[in-house]
Amino acid sequence: MMAVKRGLPEKGPMTVLETGCHAGDGSLWAATIAGTREGSTLISTEANELWLDAAKKVVAHGTSGMKGFNGFLPMQLAENADFGQFLDTLRNEHGIKTLDAVILDQDQSQFASQVKLMLEKDMLRKGSTIYVDNVATKKAKLKEYLTLVKGRDSKKFWSEPHEVSRPYEDAVLISTYLADSVEL
Repeated sequence: MMAVKRGLPEKGPMTVLETGCHAGDGSLWAATIAGTREGSTLISTEANELWLDAAKKVVAHGTSGMKGFNGFLPMQLAENADFGQFLDTLRNEHGIKTLDAVILDQDQSQFASQVKLMLEKDMLRKGSTIYVDNVATKKAKLKEYLTLVKGRDSKKFWSEPHEVSRPYEDAVLISTYLADSVEL
């Protein structure tokens, strides 16, 4: 989970948001990195209640005895949910002010609007990372997102693609938020 490592703040706890956690295998990887910083929080969302229940069990089992990690926040989030309201819930009910690393892994057609909402609500800090997979095989669905983080006029993000060969040939994209003050 290179994106989670890159999103680590210089010191102190970190907050990771993973959307579309499925059965929690990615959540477990993120937890092992977040667990290196005491007080860190991992928010994992899933639309499917059965998958979310599985993720709760997988992460609980995989992190039992892990020092430093005790902040797993599994939440059901429908694919068509109001993402702005979800971010408000994180802030107002759970005290989450910023996201250090974001793993987007659900409906790709919503990624651009979700990132725009994170920016509007100041949920990303300079250096926060966003990880998206399937950027080669689902390029058409990701067009608006890719333009936002990688397009010619994008000055808020530095994006780096990485080719992968397992479980199939594709690419992932890690984007780092540069904040508004950076000129390229």
